Amino acid sequence: MRGFGLFIAFAAGLSAVACSPHPTQDQIETGSATAIYRAAAQSVAQSEAASDEALGRFDPNDYLGVWHGPVGSQLQIQAQGAEFDLLFVSGEERHHVAGTVSNGALTFVRGGRVYVLTRGDGEATGVASLSRKTRCLIIMTGDAYCRD
Repeated sequence: MRGFGLFIAFAAGLSAVACSPHPTQDQIETGSATAIYRAAAQSVAQSEAASDEALGRFDPNDYLGVWHGPVGSQLQIQAQGAEFDLLFVSGEERHHVAGTVSNGALTFVRGGRVYVLTRGDGEATGVASLSRKTRCLIIMTGDAYCRD
């Protein structure tokens, strides 16, 4: 019976982790997010993307154009053949990264880490100034861009 209780506790913990689709910036920077958490977050993002693709909802062309983030930041996405150019603008800083379609989602590498852009609403961004928006691209909680 003791082993069963341990299984239930593990399953409950894993379920809680899997229901949190995006690690916070602090968890990523401090490395406090466990491998299970990162794997679960990636799995959730891939499941969302696969669901969109299966339902015919994923179209990377829907991501093209300018998306607005907090404090005047922007994400500009342009098609570059089979790839995409993602330009992150914050004040005077401009940073280009290449994006590709992988597993039915737009993915890119920034700072040596792979990120998946997922769609959501302003509430899902975790950013107060974006909370009332309805069309958003979320990189992780606190790192998102929206359109009105």
